[in-house]
Amino acid sequence: SDQVVLGTENISCDLSQNPEDIYVEQQFSKEHSRDSTGRYIVTYPFKPNFELGDSREQAIRRFLNLESKLNRHCQLKQDYHEFMTEYESLGHMTCLGELDTVESKYTIPHFCILRPSSTSTKLRVVFDASSKTTNHNSLNHVLYAGPKLQSDINEILINFRLHKIGLSSDICKMFRMILVNTSQRPYQHILWRFSQNEPLKVYELNTLTYGIASSPYLSIRVLHQLADDSMKNFPIAATVLKRGFFVDNLLWSVETDEEAFQLQDELIALLRSGGFELHKWASNCLPLLERVPGKLREMPVAFEDDKDLSIKVLGLQWLPLEDVFTFATLSASSTNTKRGVLSQIGRQFDPLGFVAPCIFYAKCFMQKLWMLKLGWDDQLPPHLSKEWHAYTSELHLLSNFKHERKVTARQYSYHQILGFCDASTLGYAAVIYLRSSNGRGDVKVSLLIAKSKVAPLKTISIPRLELLAAHLLAKLVKYTKSLLSDGLTIHDTYLFSDSSVVLAWLNTPCYHLKTFVATRVSKILDSVDPDCWFHVNGGVCNPADICSRGALPSTLLSMPEWLTGASWMYSPQTEWPIKSHSDFTSRDLPELKRSNVVLIQSCQTDSKADSRSYIYELSEKYSSFTKLQRVLAKCIQFFHNCKSTKSSRVYGSPSLSAMKRAQDALVKAVQNEHFSSDIEALQKGYNCSQSLRKLSPFLDELGFLRVGGRLAQSNLPYQKRHPLLLPKRCNFTRILIDHFHKSYLHAGPRTLQSIISQKYWIISARSVIRSQFSKCISCFKVNPPSLQPIMGNLPKFRSQGIHPFHTVGVDIGGPFYTKENNRRNAKISKAYLCMFVCFATRAVHIESLTALTTDCFMATLDRFTARRGLCHTIVSDNGKNFVAAGRQLADVLKFFRENSDKIGNQLVSREITWKYNPPTGSHFGGMYESAIKSAKLHLKRVVGNTVLSFEELTTLFARVEAVLNSRPLCSMSTDPSEFEALTPGHFLVGRELLSVPEYEFTDEPTNRLSRWQLVQQASQRFWNLWRQDYLHTLQQKQRWLSKCRDLKEGELVLIHSNAPPLQWQLGRVTKVYPGTDGSVRVVKVRTRSKNKIGAPCVC
Repeated sequence: SDQVVLGTENISCDLSQNPEDIYVEQQFSKEHSRDSTGRYIVTYPFKPNFELGDSREQAIRRFLNLESKLNRHCQLKQDYHEFMTEYESLGHMTCLGELDTVESKYTIPHFCILRPSSTSTKLRVVFDASSKTTNHNSLNHVLYAGPKLQSDINEILINFRLHKIGLSSDICKMFRMILVNTSQRPYQHILWRFSQNEPLKVYELNTLTYGIASSPYLSIRVLHQLADDSMKNFPIAATVLKRGFFVDNLLWSVETDEEAFQLQDELIALLRSGGFELHKWASNCLPLLERVPGKLREMPVAFEDDKDLSIKVLGLQWLPLEDVFTFATLSASSTNTKRGVLSQIGRQFDPLGFVAPCIFYAKCFMQKLWMLKLGWDDQLPPHLSKEWHAYTSELHLLSNFKHERKVTARQYSYHQILGFCDASTLGYAAVIYLRSSNGRGDVKVSLLIAKSKVAPLKTISIPRLELLAAHLLAKLVKYTKSLLSDGLTIHDTYLFSDSSVVLAWLNTPCYHLKTFVATRVSKILDSVDPDCWFHVNGGVCNPADICSRGALPSTLLSMPEWLTGASWMYSPQTEWPIKSHSDFTSRDLPELKRSNVVLIQSCQTDSKADSRSYIYELSEKYSSFTKLQRVLAKCIQFFHNCKSTKSSRVYGSPSLSAMKRAQDALVKAVQNEHFSSDIEALQKGYNCSQSLRKLSPFLDELGFLRVGGRLAQSNLPYQKRHPLLLPKRCNFTRILIDHFHKSYLHAGPRTLQSIISQKYWIISARSVIRSQFSKCISCFKVNPPSLQPIMGNLPKFRSQGIHPFHTVGVDIGGPFYTKENNRRNAKISKAYLCMFVCFATRAVHIESLTALTTDCFMATLDRFTARRGLCHTIVSDNGKNFVAAGRQLADVLKFFRENSDKIGNQLVSREITWKYNPPTGSHFGGMYESAIKSAKLHLKRVVGNTVLSFEELTTLFARVEAVLNSRPLCSMSTDPSEFEALTPGHFLVGRELLSVPEYEFTDEPTNRLSRWQLVQQASQRFWNLWRQDYLHTLQQKQRWLSKCRDLKEGELVLIHSNAPPLQWQLGRVTKVYPGTDGSVRVVKVRTRSKNKIGAPCVC
């Protein structure tokens, strides 16, 4: 998974100790021992009360499969046999006898892994202790794995870079140098034989075994115990044994040859005392290598053609002669899938972040694939495939990348950590450099470590990402300083960010910040001193900039400052282009908590209009009259309490008098704002403006502007005779109309105007009220306007001369009631009318249905096609069209809903296409709806309430069919020689179905009959009449003549249903289906329940 790939980007942290780990440690301390040669003997930490089932049968089966595989691959078989031979010759396993003679507590299956890059062991046999037994437990399942004891790989690599001489080595067969207690060896039995001619034998493994969960812990714990036991005799080697080994790999550095020789001698002697041997020695110090035999030296290899010989140390490539790190890049995978991309990224191991910008580029690409939700083996889209190819085609350039191993030198006595962080929309990064200097002005800067993380999929603001980058840098600095604490003295720490917002947040108390920011600021300040933070410009001045955006290998190689730092880092500190974090204040910062501060301002002005303008501004900010009135009443009550003694203060909800005062203050503020010139003129005794003179306005004793009018002598109340005057274009007027509209249960415009005019007179009240009325959602839902698209063009099958019943519409009518026979009390059952209508000739075919089942309908279709020929397309209503038809069509509705898939599948097998009209769009099938109506008309008039037998009803259906097929398609011709109108029957039998029988010609001589060409000519004449007399009658549009606007994707619509209008569902148009004329008549709508339905634009 990508968690494994990106695991090197995580920073180690201390965790609380697991009680199980404490138990394992106590058991080791109590039960480990050493034999006479100094080799350690350990016991596996089994869980208490464990149970293991039988594992031998599975081990036998897997061994036979392995043996079959080895027989197919000769070289693999030879290598496997050599490995097992060596295993036995060294005493690491012992043959106990044949299979039937040995009892085992657990039998371990085994297999091999190939390591072509290894210089010693190309093939290694691994034992599968996770193989389950008959009770579903495995050996690993009943063992404690033990605590993690291996050193942090970053710590080992950094220590490897601190001094002049680097050395590496490896413990030969470390696991197999540790013995297992004889009482537990029956748990590690295996099956083996060197030839198929031999019987299967049981071997017992005597040492720690690859594949057993506890083996890594026990092997490292033995090394630590050896260091503790030999600390007095080998103090230097014991320290390195604990801190410089990653499992069995040694990586360390010292300053002088003498220190290297001493360490080498102590390590060899110390490990030899425990039965271990060091081999694969490598160093940039040739005298050190000359002190060991050639077979114990590591042989450098060239990982790429024409490249320098290098040594692989903990996944990195080290050139000892040049003393630099480099990269070996494997050929890119040819599979353009997400699996191939992840595999390629996983090969790029870079724990210290030397090529972090390139790795970050690949991680961002992987995130794109996750966002697209591609399958593991789906091909990449073309644009992403091109982008990935551009990246992989440059990976070979990384073999030219070189970074010096030694991060400092003895002549430098003053060491500083320079940390940089930066963020972009793609992610964020932290980079640390070690700056070393001396008193003579010599400076050395080297990249120490870099980490990067992609941004979360959820969008985060840039300041927050910059804060995450600062948090990552703070953790990385704290971690790095702990790694360097024993090997190097750090005198100063400088941390840089190009975000002024982040630096200002660091100067702000955490309780003033929102939770997300406050939490991370607190963690940053706990990790590093805030005085370490400085501001630096982005771009070239900030090396973390490229790491937070990603770069191709060619771009990274063209930037030497990435490894050696920006040029300004070599200048004296007084010349650095930086600013202290204290220069950035918390003023106008984002992510600050809102302060609950109440500011009371008392002001006295000479102009009353100025003081009233505050109330008018308040009225413009609210959309609810009631809420505005209560807020202002609360303010009035608050002002009253401020000026009153404690005993006379009013608390709780605003009183009625306060609400009345608030309403009056609002009206007066609005009038002073909109009628200020008229009020001033009336106060001076002048006439008001021309627009208000019809109303004869005046000022009452309270200063309100009222309507004078002509009703002063009436006996109406004062407010009705002289209503308050309000402007037309004002927010207060609009929310007042909404208030009355809702208070009086959504009264209509005329009623609402009558109610409001009893107290207020609104200028152009009718237009304002209608405008607000149209914005009421509830009123809109009760009577929503519907879109009626213009009548569309006829489909192709209705305007082309093709044989009858080529394209038909089908509909079902009924039910009709039939009796079994003419006896009394005969059983009555239901029957249905199934009508097929030809879309070209309007010919109909009626069949009877005894039940609404798939089998019955298919039998009806068989009878229809047997007599009329196989049709090409059948069109019917969607089952949902029957919802509104009432109870009598409930059975028809159920039939169409439950059997549409079955019928459709059978029609496909007959090469008949079945098409549905949109749900609730019954007008799409107007032709067969009209035919059903006509058929029912005849049936109701003829049958009435009479219950017929099935034969009688079938006969009547046939008579109705004949009548309908004899209806004229167009008006009769004015030609006196033409006595017949064109009917559907002409296309079926060559004449009207109800015409008088013609003269019998069977007895006439053959030579007097018309030729077959004349028969064809007669048939073609009918079609010519159809084109000349009937087809043009379809030209004119009968309804839906006005073109309206088309619905568009994303629009909100109401979906018509049988429910009350206020309960109609809201839907969002997700797709439109334009007709041949470009008009949209059918759309796809997504409802709140995420269901997508097709619907016509009008019902």
